[in-house]
Amino acid sequence: GLQDEYHGTRPRSTRCLTFHQNKHLIGVFRTMDSSPTASDDVALANNRTEHHQLTVFQAAPLVWEDRDCNLHPVELLDFARERKALVDGLNDAGDASGERVGLVFETATADRFGAILARGSSSALHISCHGYPGHLCWEDGFGGLQLIAADKLAALVQASSGRKPKLVYVSSCHSRTVGEAFVKAGVPHVICCEQDDLLMDTVTIEFARAFYRALACGRTMREAYDLGMRSLELCPVTSRDFDGKCCQFALLPNDSNHDLPIFRGGGVRRGVESSVVNDVVSVPWIIPCPPNHTIGREVDMYTILRAFRRGRLVKLSGPRGIGKRTLAETVSRYIADRNLFGQVIWIPLVCSIKNCALSSSFEVLCDLLSSECNMKSRYYRHKYNAAISSIIGILHTQEVVLCIDAFGFNEGSMEKLSVFLRDLFRGTAYSKVLVVTQSPDCIIAGDICEETDITLSTLGLRASVLLFGMACKFTSATLPSNLSSPLDLAKKLVLEGQENLKFDSLDLSSKSYQVFHLVGKGFPAEIQTAATEITECDFDRLIHLAEMEECESRLFSTRAALEFHLQLLQQQIEGAVAAGDFSGARDLKSQLDEAEAMTRFLPSISDISGDMKRTRMSLEESIREQD
Repeated sequence: GLQDEYHGTRPRSTRCLTFHQNKHLIGVFRTMDSSPTASDDVALANNRTEHHQLTVFQAAPLVWEDRDCNLHPVELLDFARERKALVDGLNDAGDASGERVGLVFETATADRFGAILARGSSSALHISCHGYPGHLCWEDGFGGLQLIAADKLAALVQASSGRKPKLVYVSSCHSRTVGEAFVKAGVPHVICCEQDDLLMDTVTIEFARAFYRALACGRTMREAYDLGMRSLELCPVTSRDFDGKCCQFALLPNDSNHDLPIFRGGGVRRGVESSVVNDVVSVPWIIPCPPNHTIGREVDMYTILRAFRRGRLVKLSGPRGIGKRTLAETVSRYIADRNLFGQVIWIPLVCSIKNCALSSSFEVLCDLLSSECNMKSRYYRHKYNAAISSIIGILHTQEVVLCIDAFGFNEGSMEKLSVFLRDLFRGTAYSKVLVVTQSPDCIIAGDICEETDITLSTLGLRASVLLFGMACKFTSATLPSNLSSPLDLAKKLVLEGQENLKFDSLDLSSKSYQVFHLVGKGFPAEIQTAATEITECDFDRLIHLAEMEECESRLFSTRAALEFHLQLLQQQIEGAVAAGDFSGARDLKSQLDEAEAMTRFLPSISDISGDMKRTRMSLEESIREQD
């Protein structure tokens, strides 16, 4: 139902990216999901006999870099929901007879866009990404953001004069300028944002579903466009975001004849979603599906990718509940979908594969690593030598990433793993390994190869609130329009300038500190627990925080003055309850909570005394050492 539209999924988003030196300002975003695939050139060449093909370019850059080389996250769009909407829309036309419509998904890079234009295999191009005035935000091929200027993109289209696409659909904010550039390049039909303005994800996805469904049924461009616009007014999910004036779509050029079909006839086949792969990766290895709620880890993902570009081993660690396994699953899918470093194999295997020597060898290896069997025993050496010989023999010259979940490994298992990795790196040329472990201190591969250690920290305030909002039953489309999504919750609770602060930051305001405390303190596991267990009363209290004025700690010069104020508030609360003024009592309780949050800024007498004692002991120790 409507409640499930955003409960348990990503927050609604605009497709707009804002840059600012030393500051990343993001309006509305969604986050991590399985990313678009890179299409197999051979498969597409075989499908070229039909020009009725829709190619969808999706860009999911992880970071952008400012002039000082600081990395800033780019929260990811919900491409899975968009892909499902496009496939469903085309499949709705499947009962009609006529020519088939192919659906192909590509990663939006300059190279892949040029390849599709060179082949001339698509009559329609759908570009889905973040927007920036006069530009599209595409991927650079390694997880970074590349700004693509509208005129450069149009020049590339114009150069492919042989078989230009009949339709280009630009699904991003600020896309009017880009759309006009495509028109100048000679594209007869262009869909873009009506103005250089924000575009809500829910709106563009629902419009695209209805629009392409109509095109696949053989309708003209004008008819499909009108059906898409009318569907927004009736859809219960988008009617709130669509007011008939903003978030509209433009059909360009204005003076062109749009009473023509793009795909003659109907019918549809499910799209091609294949990757350029080598012999070993034809096996369907399964990567665990990460939770839908992968928020605030874009920079960490990019750090892993950058480490793999210059090395072969990455160790991912962090405290329990920080989201190590979820991040590993997410980045593994990101790598696999783009074939960045070859096939990704998750160990332990999610499921065994019959008649596959590599699968059998990894199963034997996993059993040995988790067993209590001594490495020096004859049984262990026999089984291990057979397994490692098979693995190295198959992966000797193959590009592959092994993601090893060593979360539950004991000291003996980690020692066995170290031996395996040393043998693997000696015997293979291009294999890379990501190890997920609880301990940041263990040394895995010794001096065989350089090891990059990445220790996860807690999430920032905005990411924590978004994650909380997606798991909380009180944040859904059934609520009033001013608080119907995780994004609305973040807008209400997160103060400007506090978005990326962590729970232990002294720069947090007292209000932000209280919000952080209520939503899980930045630990993904605690955030999930807080979101599922919060009561309606506590949720109202959380919302009430946003409506209160910030209480400055400088109003109290000493801890004693603050504690005296706390006593007065407590007495006022008791008086309000006794008088039956429960609304006033709730307001006073919120003031009490905020004042209590300020105690961390003002040390108590015992804290000061303890600091003085430790300082004196340290001084005496230094004097003794000097003597």
